[in-house]
Amino acid sequence: MYKIQERLKKDDDIYDLYMKLDWIKHVHKNKDELIQIMNGSHYVIYVYDKNELIGTGRMVSDGFLTSLICGVGVAPDYQGQGIGKQIIENLVAYGQSNGLFVELTCNEKLEGYYNQLNFKKYGIAMK
Repeated sequence: MYKIQERLKKDDDIYDLYMKLDWIKHVHKNKDELIQIMNGSHYVIYVYDKNELIGTGRMVSDGFLTSLICGVGVAPDYQGQGIGKQIIENLVAYGQSNGLFVELTCNEKLEGYYNQLNFKKYGIAMK
């Protein structure tokens, strides 16, 4: 059974997961910078299978009105098991229980996935 927690077991875990997800080439951050990102987030959850970090998700927020879910990822060997859905449900529940308007941005190819999790397109994101 997988365990959801709010702290990393080891700092290397997040870098290792980002490598498995092939995200390092997109975020261009080293291990210490990733730790800063995670620590600077409003709320973060980590999913472990024993001692292996297999998933994560985080929320950035002003703490009063708006929150943005980002950085949701599940290690390739664990995808398709509902872990991503659990991460999203936990982040949404946290945001709603704290009176936050919860939103997310995602890659276009993931729009259908997030529609299944009750997210609806209501605007555009730009970079």
